[in-house]
Amino acid sequence: MKGATGYYNLIEKAYRYKIGDLTKIDCPGYGDGYKHKNVVFVLSEHARGETFKIWIYKSENFDDALVAEHLEVYGVIGGQPGWTEEYGWTISASWVDYILAYFGYLRVETEKREIEIEEGKKKIAHEKDLEFSSKVSEFENSFKKLY
Repeated sequence: MKGATGYYNLIEKAYRYKIGDLTKIDCPGYGDGYKHKNVVFVLSEHARGETFKIWIYKSENFDDALVAEHLEVYGVIGGQPGWTEEYGWTISASWVDYILAYFGYLRVETEKREIEIEEGKKKIAHEKDLEFSSKVSEFENSFKKLY
């Protein structure tokens, strides 16, 4: 959904690549929570796409994301929920700049990691090609000796 999909994918990748000090937490009924300090990114899906919310807490020390007092500072700001919802900042304050900078950091680091992964795949493919070429040469030499 507009304003949700990009952040949803960014947080999911960052967690998968272990970037940005994210901890997965329970947010039953809301989706998967990913905690960074006192910020929780809530990712979920419905039939038409991804959903994305940001909850801010007074402290980074809380046991239950649903019980602890928090503010939803990013979520649905318009459209028809489940159909055409649009996501954005529901409450703007100093956390907006911090979170946008954090997203920038995650983008840079996930792009670096994806490049490393792609280079690793190319290296492995190249090594397999060399190994196969060597094997073909061995068989060719053995064949020539026989005939």
